[in-house]
Amino acid sequence: MKLPLYKNSSHDINDLIPTDDKNYGLLFERFFNHYYDEQKPNGSDWAIITNDSVDSKGDFLKTFKGKACGSSHDIQRYAENQYNLVESLGGLSLEFELSSHFVTGTGNAHPVENGMLWHPTLGVPYLTGSQVKGMLRTVVEQYFDGSSEDRDALLIDWFGSKLKDSKNPKSMFYSQEKQAELSSQAGRFIFFDAIPVDSVQLGVDIMTPHMGGWYAADFFQQDSPISHETLPADWHSPIPIKFLVVKKARFLVSIAPRTAGQNLSTAIQEASLQQLIETLQYALSLAGAGAKTQNGYGQMSEVKSGFIDKILEKNQELRRSQAMALMSPVQQQLTIISELLSTITSRQAVGSEKYQKMIDLIKTLSEIPSDTYKPDDKIMAQKLLALKNLESYFNLNKNQYRDKIKPHIESLLA
Repeated sequence: MKLPLYKNSSHDINDLIPTDDKNYGLLFERFFNHYYDEQKPNGSDWAIITNDSVDSKGDFLKTFKGKACGSSHDIQRYAENQYNLVESLGGLSLEFELSSHFVTGTGNAHPVENGMLWHPTLGVPYLTGSQVKGMLRTVVEQYFDGSSEDRDALLIDWFGSKLKDSKNPKSMFYSQEKQAELSSQAGRFIFFDAIPVDSVQLGVDIMTPHMGGWYAADFFQQDSPISHETLPADWHSPIPIKFLVVKKARFLVSIAPRTAGQNLSTAIQEASLQQLIETLQYALSLAGAGAKTQNGYGQMSEVKSGFIDKILEKNQELRRSQAMALMSPVQQQLTIISELLSTITSRQAVGSEKYQKMIDLIKTLSEIPSDTYKPDDKIMAQKLLALKNLESYFNLNKNQYRDKIKPHIESLLA
């Protein structure tokens, strides 16, 4: 195999993708640039530079340390689309923020020994839907407060059957009909990928294993040697190993009911989904997600006000614009007036900006020909006159109300 084109020192890794929003996932997975320039004596073209004066793996990881990973625009658009999809399916999405460092995909092969799982298009670390599902299933299996029968029934209901493998020891206790039923049973819920809602900040952590020989030795082999190198003792020196982590990030975690083929009431679905969401909150805050959770990695806390609120505001404005487009000019004016009334208080001055805007809108009603009024226009005008805060505002300036405002609205009711 020939060496890659970027093996020469003239090819700087930072120049491989000359954009502000570099795909660091692509750089990490495909552009490790610390191989020997010439072929090693053993014939390998992919030998990593290793000597006392060069830290090849550490130098490569410096490329990512402290960097903001991913395009905010692309990530937010992707997350928004997923949120809207889950909402249309009757599911729920929650936003979580890291309270500790996060790492996933450490078992993926990589020259620096510890890999990372990257989203294939966004180029950011993420959790697959199967990882989210597996994390929740493990929490239920280990911490369910109830009988084993109730726990197993809940596992089958939420996550589907585990009897797809004929070697599963539990299969022998079921009839053939029961096995056929459960072996094809899917869970009630769909688990979506947990994706960031904005750029994530990368970092580099260090682990220091002391007894690598002990873990690597296979003592089940009869001829396996036992020496001072393989015994778990305190004379071993720590071996620092650097690995890539996510230092700061917020993730969108989404779950939706799998309603197809399930004859369940909406109330039951919502109650079960809410119970699963509570389990998710518990799992992420205490157990964590991803790799190295036993060492405190991957813990997250729910964000009450953040990216989801922005989506809700955007969707609300979109629905408002669509509704306004179907209204007559008079209804559009009256709707804006009503919205202004809901945002101002009786303590505000008559000459305030919002108040003056409301007065100007009411005045424009007189410019609309009366023969263009529709029955719905009059109904909306009646509702507007019935608002108590509208009357209180007009009482602040009775002359203006009597001479200029009241005639315009009452003309709709004539």
